[in-house]
Amino acid sequence: MKKWAFLVAFASLGLVGCAGSGVPGDGGGGGGGGGAGAAGRSVANVNLPPTVAPQIDVFFLPGQGRAVGDLSAYIRRVYFDDTNGERAEDPLFGGINLLLNGFNAQNKSINAPLQYGENSRNFTTYQLEVEELRVISDDAGNYVSYRGNNNQPLLSGTTSRFTDALSLTAFAGRSTTLQIYLNDAMLGFDGTEPTWDRASFLSSNTNPTTGKITGFLSDYVAFDISKVANRPTMQSPDAVGQAASLVYFSGDQIALSQAPAANPTTPRIFEVLTPFGAIDGTIQFVAAPVNRTQYELKQADPRFIEPPRLITALKGFVRSFDEVVTKAGKFEFMLMPKVGDGVKQDLVILQRTVNGNTAHISNMWFGEADFSSAPNPTFKAWSIDQVDDANRTNEVTGNFPASLLYGPGKAKIDTGASNWWQSVREGDFVFTTPPPGLPALNQTGRFIVFRR
Repeated sequence: MKKWAFLVAFASLGLVGCAGSGVPGDGGGGGGGGGAGAAGRSVANVNLPPTVAPQIDVFFLPGQGRAVGDLSAYIRRVYFDDTNGERAEDPLFGGINLLLNGFNAQNKSINAPLQYGENSRNFTTYQLEVEELRVISDDAGNYVSYRGNNNQPLLSGTTSRFTDALSLTAFAGRSTTLQIYLNDAMLGFDGTEPTWDRASFLSSNTNPTTGKITGFLSDYVAFDISKVANRPTMQSPDAVGQAASLVYFSGDQIALSQAPAANPTTPRIFEVLTPFGAIDGTIQFVAAPVNRTQYELKQADPRFIEPPRLITALKGFVRSFDEVVTKAGKFEFMLMPKVGDGVKQDLVILQRTVNGNTAHISNMWFGEADFSSAPNPTFKAWSIDQVDDANRTNEVTGNFPASLLYGPGKAKIDTGASNWWQSVREGDFVFTTPPPGLPALNQTGRFIVFRR
């Protein structure tokens, strides 16, 4: 059976790896000039679009090639149910025809609006609904279709509903991706009628780390580290051994890339780090009508050995640090939630050189915040050059005083409330083991959270 590999493996930070123009086409990943607090306490603000609903991108991953007897699934509806039983679906979706024994990714985007006051929206039930199975009957591409009883969808209801088997979280102004693997070993044809192997589908789609069908935050924030003295090195064959010029964080994933080309539409090497090595791809600015920096991850097409052929497995977009954080100063500390919106969040710490209206990152750390720690949440971090090799030496640590945590509008956080950490938007940090040489001025200060 041909099968795509999981593109993302979730692991604790620190166990990830095996100045200029910043993000291609953007205003610079190193940062603009400092805000009012450039010389002291941070006054930075997160800048996520207030009118953009959370987006869920569903990627169906089968393949390519067509011959008599090939099977395709016509999918007309894509939807999820959240913890309150509310549904997210695009009622205007025109449907997709998915060839089950090939390797061509197809995707569908769904908006998942939040209610007023909601910090995030967790989806726990996935419904796979297949309108019909189409069996190719001749070389012209004609087919015979098979549907359910009384002309109902072939797969629907409890037969292909996965209750409490999904971990998918939508955040305001951000994008979450879910990869669904569906092939002819799961949905097949025995010569007489369609066959459905629910156990095979669930096994192939369950993330081995989370034990669920798991989505991940797929929009990245880019940081230009080209002027940092010690940088991580890249692993992709076309860039192996090169010092990364940009590093990218989503909350669930970390990626590296080469510096942008003079022409920002020229693809550059981009790689996502996992505990099992790097997943290769490219990044570039895509002109109108997209007008965004976009990454594209590739995998080898198993149908082509010589010459090798790469096929698209995932696409997403990138925003520079400048775009999503305003009034950044000389020292910034930012947390980034993960899918599930649990007690652990990724973090980045930036030391920046500010000169008038320009700035660049001169040092950077990455790590993890833990809001389960009592009485004060804790954090740990490592130098950015250690992100590629899982090196945990020279760990820096600290905490967030519970009395200095604030929500939207500077509202004081009640740490006794349910899921209280989801409401945190800013607070104070205190290093207990600071990075060597860090000025006393920066050993305490203000942090922000990358959420609206």
